[in-house]
Amino acid sequence: IGNNDSNRKHLVEGFEQFIAVIDTADRAMRQEFQQICEREGARYLISPFETASTRGADASWMHGQCLDWMWHEVILQEFSEHLIFITEQDVFLLGAYSLRKTLDPTQSFSKNTGACPQCTISGVLQVRENEDSFPVEYLHPSAIVIDLKRISMPTGIYLSPANFNGSELDTGGSLAAYFQMAEEMALEEAENGRCLRVCHLQHRYAGPETCFFESKDQLGLPDIYDEVVLHTRRSSAWDIRMKHNNGEWDKVRELQNIHQRRMECIWETWEVALAMQ
Repeated sequence: IGNNDSNRKHLVEGFEQFIAVIDTADRAMRQEFQQICEREGARYLISPFETASTRGADASWMHGQCLDWMWHEVILQEFSEHLIFITEQDVFLLGAYSLRKTLDPTQSFSKNTGACPQCTISGVLQVRENEDSFPVEYLHPSAIVIDLKRISMPTGIYLSPANFNGSELDTGGSLAAYFQMAEEMALEEAENGRCLRVCHLQHRYAGPETCFFESKDQLGLPDIYDEVVLHTRRSSAWDIRMKHNNGEWDKVRELQNIHQRRMECIWETWEVALAMQ
């Protein structure tokens, strides 16, 4: 419940309700998380998915199906007029943070579709290129803010991984298809008072220089969004399992080394973060 504590302490607007979604397939671990939520007075929901996905990137697919269930069965049903903040268990606020400010297009780069004075969704931009070098954009759900009262076609939002235009996309990848659909329906949605404008959170990698790899690859470092949001990136190693299933043994060893460095960097970053509290 660490991110519940940091949200209560640092969110400028406060929040009406914090909901923890427990999606581990381990029943004993579910009971442990349930007891923690009850002790902390936090509302919790148990994911209906009992077993891990059989897909190669099973952690991402489990994550994605849980997010889609939460979005369509809970959020759209109970909070259709609200400002929604979707985050993960390894994301923590280090200082005062305004969700409304993340939707201000003057504060960050934004892509406008239709007559949208303010952004209706903000998050961390992800870009993947397909075999034709065509860039595909989506947002990773480590920190996404959505204005449900104004955003176009909220029932068309999905957050699962996806293969879109020839690109394999991680969790949040289904937003690429949603963005395209919302652009095509922009005029019709404008008549309903809804629109799509996407803001991108500022992003940099955190950690001391010793955490950088010889190739200057920063893949393993924790993230800092808007200089306030810490994403420790406690990896599920889904990428290692994907390469293992494909028989790419050199890549498996390379990624294992990266993940080891990532965990070392996480601990060093945590020492800095705790000192800031």
